[in-house]
Amino acid sequence: MLLHNVLYARSLVLAAVLSIASASLARADCGGFGPMGSTPEPNVLWSLKDSVSACPAADSVLAGHPSRLRIKVYYSDDACDAKTGVPPESIWVTTTVPSGNLVANDQPKIFADDSTDASGITRVTIVSLSGCGTLRVKLYVTGVYQGYLDARVRSTDTNGDGRTNSSDTTSVCDLDYNGAVNSSDVSLVREHLEDSHRNALFGTQVRRTNLCGACSNGAANTIGDGVIGWSPNGTRLAYERRNASKQCTIMFTPSDPTAGNESRQLSFPPPGPRDDYDPSWAPLGDQVVYGRGDSLILRKGVPDIASDTTEVVIPVTVVFLHLTNESISPDGSLVAFSAQVTNADHFHIFTVPVTGGIPKQITSGSTDDRYPEWSPDGKTIVFYRNLTSATAAVYSVPADSGTITTVYAPASAKARLPHY
Repeated sequence: MLLHNVLYARSLVLAAVLSIASASLARADCGGFGPMGSTPEPNVLWSLKDSVSACPAADSVLAGHPSRLRIKVYYSDDACDAKTGVPPESIWVTTTVPSGNLVANDQPKIFADDSTDASGITRVTIVSLSGCGTLRVKLYVTGVYQGYLDARVRSTDTNGDGRTNSSDTTSVCDLDYNGAVNSSDVSLVREHLEDSHRNALFGTQVRRTNLCGACSNGAANTIGDGVIGWSPNGTRLAYERRNASKQCTIMFTPSDPTAGNESRQLSFPPPGPRDDYDPSWAPLGDQVVYGRGDSLILRKGVPDIASDTTEVVIPVTVVFLHLTNESISPDGSLVAFSAQVTNADHFHIFTVPVTGGIPKQITSGSTDDRYPEWSPDGKTIVFYRNLTSATAAVYSVPADSGTITTVYAPASAKARLPHY
């Protein structure tokens, strides 16, 4: 394994090589160091932390061992000044596996998390890892190969198939790096059963709201309980925020901080115990459809985008006991929702024209069907169904009703809130 720390100043660079096993280092201009055998930029420094304990969903596994492999890159110009603002697509890594059954899931070419900062630093994160073995990371900066570094990686996904399940409790890896495979390693695997590479979040998280993280659920200035909606072009997010009266109101904000950080209020429910929730963007991105008080479907133009920002009720000719989880179709013609006719009935999926009218029932049965979402072509609706108090599964159904198909049904967990 290769593990090194580099201490550098603008004029004078001192290098401390702590441990070198898989490659030797060569001096370059401006104090840059890189693996031998490469033709690196003379001013790129990079390092990574060894001994990763991972799961395919990128959750933390063991204190003291990273669950994701992070590569730190420092880039300067020929005068040894930091190169700032170098875009992520100019810095990337690829991976190979010299030993073991290790898999870097989903991304054969992994770009930097962000542009280089004022110090010329950025990071590349390999998020989802399966199997166990040695991962060889090859760095490229502005298309120039910078050599490789190796890292030991062990994951709860013993067989490397992208998901941790009961089959991974045999032949486990030494996840805690104590030199022996024993019951403590099996316990770590069991703590991550059903973790999948499909659950991993890629890239660096960017905070987009200024809500109260320390407040109790339901307090003023906390997030509501419904979905978060992306605008069709990905530039805005709609969400729910509790106002001073603790009512849920629909808010929207830019998804990218370069477009600003202002959150604006879209909906203004009347005083009383009525919440607005589940914002869904119309296909042109100029309107948002949402629910109010488990009884109304509304649509409203977005300020500074739509010329008409009047709040309009979408009339539904059937009276439901509860009506929730609104979602507008990709062509903007229909709204899907989940509703309960009487206390004796279950929640089922319905659709109604965006102009209002007679709702059409899409699902039926003796279970609750919630949170419908449209496929991009508008031909299919996915939803989740509560099967027992401990299990829920995701299903799909033709948008005009028909045969229901299982998408994902874990044996002992809840699969909920599906999205395409």
